[in-house]
Amino acid sequence: MTPPDSDHAGPEGAKAHFRALESLYASAPINRFFESALEIPEGGVSRIRFVVDERHFHAGGATHGTAYFKMLDDAAFY
Repeated sequence: MTPPDSDHAGPEGAKAHFRALESLYASAPINRFFESALEIPEGGVSRIRFVVDERHFHAGGATHGTAYFKMLDDAAFY
């Protein structure tokens, strides 16, 4: 999503846009498989908090690459 033009939307418009993006992230069906949350405190900054446990491990007992890829993909988009 493209952020609103700050000259026209102002700080409140930008905040509303960030909350909408956070809601969009939270509503994604894929997040039923990964406990995670998105926070956008300001333009150009996003934080994704991700919980990884043994459900996400491969046969070697460490985090499977799909979890890493999901984190990178989410961070790149937001």
